[in-house]
Amino acid sequence: MGEVITIGLDIAKSVFQVHGVDDVGTVLIRKRVSRSKMLEFFRELPPCLVGIEACPAAHHWGRELQAFGHTVKLMPPSYVKAYLKRSKNDANDAAAICEAGIRGPIGRRWRICQGLDATRSRASFRFPQRLSLRSAKTRGLSRFNACITPIRACIVGPRPSAAMIKTSTAVCHFS
Repeated sequence: MGEVITIGLDIAKSVFQVHGVDDVGTVLIRKRVSRSKMLEFFRELPPCLVGIEACPAAHHWGRELQAFGHTVKLMPPSYVKAYLKRSKNDANDAAAICEAGIRGPIGRRWRICQGLDATRSRASFRFPQRLSLRSAKTRGLSRFNACITPIRACIVGPRPSAAMIKTSTAVCHFS
């Protein structure tokens, strides 16, 4: 009997389905695990690849499993559906997740579950870059509008004469 190399984990509200195979593909684990016993179950296993179908709770469970030394791969449901062989239930979903984790997507990359620090730091970079891009666009448009705006629009006071309007246009000098 071999050692578990890959596990497919189907997440639900209260009961999780675990499907584990060895390096040859022989099924070693096919088990339902309750939410309260799941961390206990994975703590006893040697570090292995754990495939999880992406959902809102998958990131939380992925971080919990990474703390025990497991490698976690999150897969979108559309990737897993291609490996579903029979009717849709928790056991078959876990088997499909496990197989998708072994074979991998065709021409696509998996999203490796990252720690909370990496996720937060990546998000913190996105927002300021978006703001700086927006302000750069605004500055560029302001400079462009300053170049083509006639002087008559900038004059405050009595209405200029027609001769003055014909001869005056703004000249743009960038520093």
